[in-house]
Amino acid sequence: MSRERTAPVLLIHGALCDASIWQPQVSVLRRAGWAVCAPTLRGFNAPRPMATTITSDSHIDQLAELLVCLGRPAHVVGHSRGGRLALHLAADFPDLVESLVLAEPGGAREQGFLPDELPSSPPPLFPSARVSNSDREALAREYIVAGHGEEAWAQLSPLFRKAALRNVQTLRFTVPDRSRPLARPVARRIRCATSIIIGDASPPLFLQIGRALEEEIPGGRLMILEGADHFAPTNKPSAFNAVMQSFLDERS
Repeated sequence: MSRERTAPVLLIHGALCDASIWQPQVSVLRRAGWAVCAPTLRGFNAPRPMATTITSDSHIDQLAELLVCLGRPAHVVGHSRGGRLALHLAADFPDLVESLVLAEPGGAREQGFLPDELPSSPPPLFPSARVSNSDREALAREYIVAGHGEEAWAQLSPLFRKAALRNVQTLRFTVPDRSRPLARPVARRIRCATSIIIGDASPPLFLQIGRALEEEIPGGRLMILEGADHFAPTNKPSAFNAVMQSFLDERS
């Protein structure tokens, strides 16, 4: 029998997807007695392109408003871009965040975040108008392959792939957005227990990011997920859930 938990769990999805990717986590957490909130961020899974530009800043504001509405601090779990948002959320609103799980945090990085990293080249341009069904898969695949290698698209779970195809048009605002980058001064401001989860089959960049965050977050703990890639929440949900739940159980 599950026991009642006092703090809810907030799940923050990453780029090119929406709240649907958390299905393997929502069901398990609820069975264990957690209240779970998994929002789709503004501009994602939208029937038509947003007229205004959506940034990490605006998404952090959305998430902070949601946490205020929940009425109590939450355990915050973010994947990829969502992990970067979660980092800033915990730094800016420490009273709203009970603990933090950063799963493969990525995206924009402040210069100097990683030692000896060369300045990145300008991001590729993605269409601002509606795209046809035939273009959708090509664009989604291009984005995934660029960051994760030639085999990554074929290895995606059907759940993530469907979400990616629904959200191709969001690349027009997520790719050029450099607001709220990963930054060491931000990591030093974290005051809650933090677990950083990185798959050992992920591109080496993500382990570098994980180690940098572990160095800077007071009490931050890096966990290496064996046999998992960047998309562990959907590709290796059982292994990911076990690590996530163990961390949350310690704090319930």
